[in-house]
Amino acid sequence: ELPPYNGYGLIEDSAQNCFALIPKAPRKDIIKMLVNDNKVLRYLAALESPIPEDKNRRFVFSYFLATDMISIFEPPVRNSGIIGGKFLGRTKVVKPFSSVDNPVYYGPSDFFIGAVIEVFGHRFIILDTDEYVLKYMESNASQYSQEALASIQNRIRKQDAPAQDAPPQDAPPQDALAPGSE
Repeated sequence: ELPPYNGYGLIEDSAQNCFALIPKAPRKDIIKMLVNDNKVLRYLAALESPIPEDKNRRFVFSYFLATDMISIFEPPVRNSGIIGGKFLGRTKVVKPFSSVDNPVYYGPSDFFIGAVIEVFGHRFIILDTDEYVLKYMESNASQYSQEALASIQNRIRKQDAPAQDAPPQDAPPQDALAPGSE
């Protein structure tokens, strides 16, 4: 029987250290690492907090597909009183309410616009994403829920809407067409 998890490192590392006198690192999925090398999904998130100073804080989530690890960075904002920088280094994040005996980690399908992500007691709401994530979600639609795909479709519609309302690039400015503007 394994001793209880002490909270340091990953659960798999702690369990692996109990099986032999000389600790060995857990096996890694080499094929997954080679296929997804340098593939990172980035999301903009807001901190959900009752503290008024935290309302305008923004964070960049980076999900590394090769290792299923997450890092969180807070861009510095001048005169906010909060020093930006690394909020969380690269690590696997366990979903809330999963057991220590059988941990469930966040995966790429858990991240979409409007999703609530809880990281070590902090709740974040995903606000936006970059173009690479949109393309990745469209090409891997079978991995995502209908809610996730709908959030991406809404994002694309909002992105295309201003382009349709804008005048054509070669059209003269509106005030140049007004009488007496010459």
